[in-house]
Amino acid sequence: MKISEIRDVSRVWQQFVPIQSISQLLSFIAFYALIIGVVYLITRNEPEVFGIVCTGATVGAFPALLIALPQEFIAEFDSERATASTLKEIDELLRFRGYKTKDDLGTTTALYISKLPAALSWKENSFVILRSEKSIIVRGPKGSVKWLRDRLIR
Repeated sequence: MKISEIRDVSRVWQQFVPIQSISQLLSFIAFYALIIGVVYLITRNEPEVFGIVCTGATVGAFPALLIALPQEFIAEFDSERATASTLKEIDELLRFRGYKTKDDLGTTTALYISKLPAALSWKENSFVILRSEKSIIVRGPKGSVKWLRDRLIR
């Protein structure tokens, strides 16, 4: 088995504005507004603390968007049997990580989504597995693609 390095497949501008869809943006804004509302209720008598905590919340929330940006790697094999075995291992690892198969899109593509309720997860955190006889392309969120690749290399 030969596994490629991880390749970033997001658009260049997304490194600076890591929004991938309107639904992700709206979800992020709603969650952020909820956090700011709670912080306001806790710190309403201390406006300087509110400002500091809001700045921290803004800076702290940004990485959640960055780790959802898409990346991919390619695994190549000598035989169909090795490909099938690795597909099974990928399935087990993704299920362990909290994913479930949403659709089996024919014999060449599978979609894995988070088991969390839709309100608590982004479709941008999904995995797409593209397979052929002797290769597999794994595409998913930056935060999980590295984890999956590292497990396959072991």
